[in-house]
Parts: sequence; structure tokens; C-alpha cells
Amino acid sequence: MSNGHYTELIAIIEGQGSHFVSIEYVKRDGSYRRCTVQNNAARSHMVGDSAPADKRAAADTRRRRFPNLYNVWDIHKRGWRSVDLDTVISIVGNGVTLYFRQPTDIEGLLANGYNGRSA
Repeated sequence: MSNGHYTELIAIIEGQGSHFVSIEYVKRDGSYRRCTVQNNAARSHMVGDSAPADKRAAADTRRRRFPNLYNVWDIHKRGWRSVDLDTVISIVGNGVTLYFRQPTDIEGLLANGYNGRSA
């Protein structure tokens, strides 16, 4: 996928503002996961500029090396999740499907050796 596709998916998620969004995706091990996120909830758990400089630098490096990974705060698990944007199946907000991709597309990607960490 391209950075433009990543930007599109991130815009869909972040564009929901304070509304809850359900994201279904495939994890690196091939299992399916659905998480519920809310941007306002994520923002309340961010450290931002108050984080130590080495932690901010590590986060910046990770974003550059793996633009396909997007961090979300799962409100049910109460923890951060890294969503591989290449393996997102659906994004649903306010009961409306905002994005959908055939699971067979992703299964084919994984069958061909994709591991989400190709820098």
C-alpha cells in the first residue's frame, strides 16, 4: 500500500472525532482482531512533549520506518494497539461502514509472506 492509502485510513479514523470507531484488522499472526477506538480517549493517554526525548525519538523513528502501523487506544482493552493499515478489513463509525476491504485480499497478502515489518 502507499502512504496515500495510509493517510486516507488515518483521516477516516481521526475524522470521526469523539465518535466511537470499530476497526477490524488482521494481526501479524493471521488472527483477526476488532477494537473500538475513540480519538478523544487516545489523546487523553498520550504523553506528547512531556515524554523523554529518547522516547519521542524512538516513536518518530518507528513512524518513519513503519508508516503502515497506526497506534490506537482500545477503549475496551484499555491499552494501545498497533493497527497495520495494510491489513484493515473494515472501519465502522456511527453504524456506517466507512471503509471495507475483502478479507481474501489480506489473506493473500499474508500467504505471500507479508509480515507488516518490511521497512
